[in-house]
Amino acid sequence: MKHNAAVLVMVMAFVLSGCDRGPEKKDVSREAVIIGIGSQVLSTPILMAHEKGFFAAEGLDVTLKQFTFGKLALEALFAGQVNFATAAETPIVMNSFSRTDYAVVGTFVHNYDDSKILVRTDRGIKTVADLKGKRVGTTLGTSAHFYLDAYLNYYGMLISQVTLLDIPQKDLPDALARGEVDAVSVFEPYGYSTLAQLPEKSARLPKTELLRETFSLVAMKSYLLGHPETVKKILKAVERADAFILSNREQSIRTIAKRLDLDRKFLDTTWDDYRFDLSLDQTLLLTYEDVAQWAIHNRLTEKRQMPDYWNFLYIDGMKSVRPEAVRILR
Repeated sequence: MKHNAAVLVMVMAFVLSGCDRGPEKKDVSREAVIIGIGSQVLSTPILMAHEKGFFAAEGLDVTLKQFTFGKLALEALFAGQVNFATAAETPIVMNSFSRTDYAVVGTFVHNYDDSKILVRTDRGIKTVADLKGKRVGTTLGTSAHFYLDAYLNYYGMLISQVTLLDIPQKDLPDALARGEVDAVSVFEPYGYSTLAQLPEKSARLPKTELLRETFSLVAMKSYLLGHPETVKKILKAVERADAFILSNREQSIRTIAKRLDLDRKFLDTTWDDYRFDLSLDQTLLLTYEDVAQWAIHNRLTEKRQMPDYWNFLYIDGMKSVRPEAVRILR
């Protein structure tokens, strides 16, 4: 009996140990995804989805690769360095003249006051008309570039009436402070840091709402076709992040201030300008067409025909995750 009992104990121990090892053998690995993001407040939903574990909850192991702004993240996508990129309208459109192998998955934020025209008041600039003949710095091929042209046209000027200098956004605050330019067209957070460097010698020209700047999630079409479920998981996580941001303003601001190393005062004063909402709407297509016409008119591209931007949308993911937010007419 003692022998049988000993055997029974050994058998039970083996069975139990096997049960303990079962979960370890189970494949619990998450799918690896790399997202390139612009280090801007516009990237908040992606940052919050990562910070709060919403990507992980969808079974994704997401790595965020930060770039100064969305144009560089998009270039990283084309170079095969990331699976997704966040980008605004202008770089998305500018690349559409030379390639058609990428698509927008969804838009997760928009802002009507992200780009700004800032000037040195000690250079005799008090009105928009005073910009004539002045040196204006911006980053070509970005939303700030498009905004500058639209802004000047709105006030009856042509961009040819200023001396345009191509300067990376992160270098614009220093360029204005050193007097290398007389004015800048800049998007946040570089607008805030520009004014902070020259509090007594700089000012903002009148605010307009000429551009609804968005940040969209972009991927290569080949990746989208091969990973439709991954796209849905990404969108679900971003949707949760948007909802969290709306319900947790203070915590979201603290998180973004830390993740992007931003002045809390800047976020407090600009946070409500951002509208966090996952969508694909008609306004996005109309904005793409406006930017394309601008690029063609100003000969920023050799192409004379505007692409069909319907072909640059991947709507299957949004239709599955948030169909009510897909508001596009063919």
